[in-house]
Amino acid sequence: MREVVTCLDAWEGAIDETVVHRAVMRANTAVRSRRVSDAAVADMAATLTLAFATSVHADESSWLVVNVGDSPAWLAAAHGFTRVTEEHNMASELVRSGVISRDAARMHPGRHVVTRAIGGADTVMVDPAHVALHPDDQLVVASDGLEVLSEREMQEVIRRAPTARDAARRLVDAALSGNASDNVTVAVLRHLQSSVDAPGAR
Repeated sequence: MREVVTCLDAWEGAIDETVVHRAVMRANTAVRSRRVSDAAVADMAATLTLAFATSVHADESSWLVVNVGDSPAWLAAAHGFTRVTEEHNMASELVRSGVISRDAARMHPGRHVVTRAIGGADTVMVDPAHVALHPDDQLVVASDGLEVLSEREMQEVIRRAPTARDAARRLVDAALSGNASDNVTVAVLRHLQSSVDAPGAR
């Protein structure tokens, strides 16, 4: 969202959880104000997942991933495929409470009922996660439409893709072929071996 990007671009120090939360709150206030001033968007809200590189070196990069809502992120690494974010929707709440399985949640009607969003309330909580990427590890950030695929299917698509760009394209194609009922947007970030360190990269 524009407010988040503007706030973070203007920040001159290191980006941490406090700075990101401040930026998200600014976006939340902007959406709330627009809802009040424009009846046509009185029910407007948004989900948000962000990934920031807090340090980048040849053999490892550190990332701060934050989310509000049900747009997911995963770490695809040599040791497996791991969900980074906690989804804020009714189906995921049922999974966390042990009522249904994660596989069942993929088709549960509650997956479209968001329990936390930008603009949904006067304040918004941000869930942070710290992720380390090593050479050839990948960070996948997507909209919830990608979850028509199982995590095993996603992992297989990524494993076969020669580049991060190609992995993102193939994931979108696979989700659309799988009759995704929601929009499908995917970004894939791959850590490449480099001889140049870039501390404090964003």
